[in-house]
Amino acid sequence: MQVLAYLSERDLHLKNMLPELNRKLSKLTPSELNALRISLMKGTINNLSDWMRNIAESLLQGIAEVERVLKSLLKVGESLSAGTLVITRKSDEGFYVLSPDPLTYIQASGRTSRFLNDKMTLGLSVIFELDIKNIEAFRRKMNIFSRNFELKKLSELNLKEISNLLDSSRRGERGVKSFRPAKSLLMIVESPNKARTIAWYFGRPSRRKFGKIVAYEVPIIDDETLDTYLVTIVATKGHMYDLITDEGIGLHGVILSGDEFIPVYTPISKCYSCGRTFSNLEGVCPYCGERLKIGRSTEILQALRKLSLESEEVVIATDPDIEGEKIAWDVYLMLKPFSKRISRAEFHEVTPDAIVKSLRNLREVNSARVAAQIVRRITDRWIGFPLSTLLKEKYGKPWLGAGRVQIPVLGWSINRYVEWKRDAGYFVKVKGDNGIEITYFRKKREDAEALANAIMKQGYLEVHSFEKKTEEFNPAPPYTTDSLLFDAGKRLKLGATYAMKLLQDLFEAGLITYHRTDSTHISNKGIQVAKEYFDKVIRRPDLFFPRAWGKEGAHEAIRPTKPIDAEELKRQILDGSVKVPLNFSPRHFELYDMIFRRFIAGQARASLVEKAVLKLKSPEGDIVEKEIVLREVQDGALSVGKAEFNLNAESIAASGKVIVRKEMIAIYRSSLTPLHSEGSLIKLMKEREIGRPSTYAKTIDSLKRHGYVIISSKRGFVVPTKTGIEIHEFLTTNYTDLVTEEATRDLEKKMDAIESGRDAYEKVTSELYEKLRTIGLLSKSVLNTNAQGFLGEALT
Repeated sequence: MQVLAYLSERDLHLKNMLPELNRKLSKLTPSELNALRISLMKGTINNLSDWMRNIAESLLQGIAEVERVLKSLLKVGESLSAGTLVITRKSDEGFYVLSPDPLTYIQASGRTSRFLNDKMTLGLSVIFELDIKNIEAFRRKMNIFSRNFELKKLSELNLKEISNLLDSSRRGERGVKSFRPAKSLLMIVESPNKARTIAWYFGRPSRRKFGKIVAYEVPIIDDETLDTYLVTIVATKGHMYDLITDEGIGLHGVILSGDEFIPVYTPISKCYSCGRTFSNLEGVCPYCGERLKIGRSTEILQALRKLSLESEEVVIATDPDIEGEKIAWDVYLMLKPFSKRISRAEFHEVTPDAIVKSLRNLREVNSARVAAQIVRRITDRWIGFPLSTLLKEKYGKPWLGAGRVQIPVLGWSINRYVEWKRDAGYFVKVKGDNGIEITYFRKKREDAEALANAIMKQGYLEVHSFEKKTEEFNPAPPYTTDSLLFDAGKRLKLGATYAMKLLQDLFEAGLITYHRTDSTHISNKGIQVAKEYFDKVIRRPDLFFPRAWGKEGAHEAIRPTKPIDAEELKRQILDGSVKVPLNFSPRHFELYDMIFRRFIAGQARASLVEKAVLKLKSPEGDIVEKEIVLREVQDGALSVGKAEFNLNAESIAASGKVIVRKEMIAIYRSSLTPLHSEGSLIKLMKEREIGRPSTYAKTIDSLKRHGYVIISSKRGFVVPTKTGIEIHEFLTTNYTDLVTEEATRDLEKKMDAIESGRDAYEKVTSELYEKLRTIGLLSKSVLNTNAQGFLGEALT
């Protein structure tokens, strides 16, 4: 498969075979893959099941096609590179595949240096090889095991000086690295995929199991400080605690004691029967009543406590946002009695350099961020729970619900639906022989049909005017969460929730930076990634034009972490140069491709483009203007982003017409005002400041789950339902001060102020409580408790 992937760029048939073979192989378990490999080696594929035999036959066909392409490319004695492999044609029918053996090299070269009293002596390894292809294949495979590995030509070295350093290092004088004594460290992340990725970066980790919890053990060496860590990496699998839902404990899990509001948290449980999560003391699923098939976060907590007792230090490396900070805070409180030192590490990309750098810059958990997350959760409970209960009782539908952000967003979709109906009509879509598309609008269907018939009869659209102009094309900034979800919906037809899942996978695999961000800023590290791509990959340093895209902040734009485009990423995953913790689907690569192209285009110089401005006239006199990019006069961001150009405009101008065939004319019903898509709603949430990157997709998903909107199957438009319109009218009529866009935005700003330390948790919570009590949404008495001071003490 590795060879097929590298040859697919040279042969269209192989390129078409690759996705289907990948799809079939991705469905096999490791044991099935091994059985398939053995059957192919022994020639016993007829003993396989029908499904497995079909896959084996497809592979044999692929092998035959690879041999065909190799024979056309290589003469006897010639060779070519395929990532970490080198293929040589030894005879008319025979090929020889060279695969470097890095583990043997590491074992052998490791004997050239020794640890003496926590100091490593200098060693010299000399490799005798003439073929540059073999050397490059070896280098690429070594980089899988050692991220800082590099080769130097012997002619570039001062051998006498190195000889002196070798001698002095053995005497403990010069050329030694004085490593600090190794420290045992427990690193805690949220996701098992992220834990696996981090472990793979630093070698072949050993695994330990604590029930269903897997811990990875690996050494990490900081080449800059020479600190050495024996790291155990384990995942919390998300949040471990949530506000309690048992009745009688305060207001939806928040107790008022004196002037303090004390949230009561309990471990989260998951029901394996219905798949829902809940947080109550009873441990019984409130949705389906299951009592036995229940998983509890306390199982993870016990494993963390056991591991913390074995470690000198605990480092909490959860995601760099307020949700990650709250998880870190919970872990800190639960492990504090078991560990003398607990610190917080923060990195915005899962790469070896970022991880090691975070260990150099450990900090405490940010109490302001934690307070902001707690207020958000209390707000969701105090507003969402009472409104949801009210709606369920009033309408008798148990799936109804409401939230402070959901209702304004629902209102936008309803308003747009009203405008869509007002401006609805019929479009006549005309596609010319040259690919140019024009649409005309008519309010009535009979008028649209008359126009379509007139165009068919005439057989062309008249070129009313034509002019050319040259313009500078500047690239768009790199993606933020909202702009990426918008384009993912528009170009790839991905729903927001599914797109966020794919982004989470890409982030945890170490391929992109953190994907929940409002920033377009690119760090110096990011600019270096782009520079390496221009210098070493496409070898066009003249196109490189570095841009920071705004001021540095807490986050960075969404960008790739490596100078690897999507096609090269596929090949490197196949040859093992890049390891990912799960099977990637075509959608993963498509989304990565969008991110990569946008980022690289943003670091390229502006393109100088020649455009044609066409005005096309219909038989009924409609004049529509069409602007077309003809070519790049000076290449830059457009060509790097792989834009397509239309070179037919000049021939159209010469002929004075755009030829139209009958089958290229279509009539469809739509509107001059388009309905909202998931992406356009998310862009509005960003622009009107009522949502955050972590809640964009969740808000849309909640509206769908409650049955307030549906998504059209063909175009992905958001259409409000009758229930959604009715619920919105009821809530905006009776709770105007609570569910309007302005009220939601004001509350968001207050929570941002808490996060930045400009406002206090107690003040904002008290104001919200008084407001909700005044309008009658919180009517139950608040139970007193002896837990006074709990939160105030915890957050100081």
